[in-house]
Amino acid sequence: MSDQPTDSQLDERPRGILTPDDRQYLRGEKDLSDSAERNARQRIRDRIQESLADFELLWTCLPERDLHLLFAPDDQQAHQKLRSSAHYAIAFLRLGLWTNEDLHPDRIADAIEQAAFAAGKLAHADVQLDTEPAPEGDLLLAAMRDKNNRIAEIRDRVEEDDLEPSREAALRQEAHREATFLYHLFEKGLVDPSVDPEALAAIDLFGQESDIAADAVEKERTPVVESPIVRQPLPIVTDVSYDSPEDSVDQSAIQTRDNG
Repeated sequence: MSDQPTDSQLDERPRGILTPDDRQYLRGEKDLSDSAERNARQRIRDRIQESLADFELLWTCLPERDLHLLFAPDDQQAHQKLRSSAHYAIAFLRLGLWTNEDLHPDRIADAIEQAAFAAGKLAHADVQLDTEPAPEGDLLLAAMRDKNNRIAEIRDRVEEDDLEPSREAALRQEAHREATFLYHLFEKGLVDPSVDPEALAAIDLFGQESDIAADAVEKERTPVVESPIVRQPLPIVTDVSYDSPEDSVDQSAIQTRDNG
C-alpha cells in the first residue's frame, strides 16, 4: 500500500484543485455553519469542474518537456507519489463517469488509444470490466468462502490435468478474477461493521490461514468508521519489477494474491 501523506504534509502543499482550507474541511477539521459548509462544497465542485475542463488545453498544448518533468521526476519518492496520485485520479474519473451515466462502453479504451497515439504508437485497447454485486455481513463471508473454494478447484485442475493451452489460460484468467474479487471482499469486510470480526479472521485466504486476528480487524475498522472517509481506498501498487522478462500477470496472478 502506498504511504498516505500526513496532515502536516497536506497543509504544507500549495493550492491545487483544493486549498489548504478545503483539505482541512474534507478531513473533518473545520467546524463550519450550514451555510458556510454549503458554500465550501460549491466552491470545491466548481474548481473540480473547471480543472477538468482545463485538461483539454493541457492535453493539446502542454509542452512535452513539461510533461516529462511532471511525470518523470528524478526523486524516487516523488516518482511513486505521482503514480499513487494518478491512480486516485483515474478511479475518481471512472466513478464520476458512472455517476454521469456515460453510455459509451469504450471511454477508457479510447483514452488509452489517444495517449498511445500521442506517444507515437498505434494501439487497440480492449478494456474488459467484470463486476459482481458487493454483499455485506454474512453474505460477504459466504462469498469469500465460495471464492476460496473456486480458486482451489482451479489450482487443482491446472496442476493435475493435461489441459490445452487455451483452456489453461482461461482457467488462470478466471483464477485471477476470483482472487481479485476475494481480495476486494476481504478489504470491504475489514471496514464493514455488519461483518463479524471473528468470522472474517477465521476465513482462510487463498488456501492459507489468515494471519489477522479479530482484535486487529477491530483496530483497522475503528479509525475508518470514526473518520470523514466517504469511499474506502484500496492499496495501490507504485513500484513493479520482474525477476525476468518472461514474468507475466497471468503466471504470477495467484502467487501475488497468495502473498496477500
